[in-house]
Amino acid sequence: MKQTKRSFVTGGQMRTPVTFYEAKPDDGFMPGESPKADKYYQCFANVYPPSQKDLDMTDRNAKITMVTYLPIGRDITDDMYFEINLPRYKGKFFNVISVEDDTEYHRN
Repeated sequence: MKQTKRSFVTGGQMRTPVTFYEAKPDDGFMPGESPKADKYYQCFANVYPPSQKDLDMTDRNAKITMVTYLPIGRDITDDMYFEINLPRYKGKFFNVISVEDDTEYHRN
């Protein structure tokens, strides 16, 4: 079996600014949550439509797939929100569905 070289997302490919927010419970009558007003973490990412693998992994709930570096000393968890800092996505918050760590190569 021929081994193929795995492609990695490098910092030069991460051109989309994103901001992560922690979730806070809503104070109203109905249960729910929304993003906190203060930013948790801001970085650049490679954002693209989900692949078939992403859709299978998340039970077809994924709307956007993002690859970025995990912050040192902070954790990104699946109970957070993120916002894509581009005019087209202004004011739209996305739930983090799944966080996958590159445990084999420790790159993304």
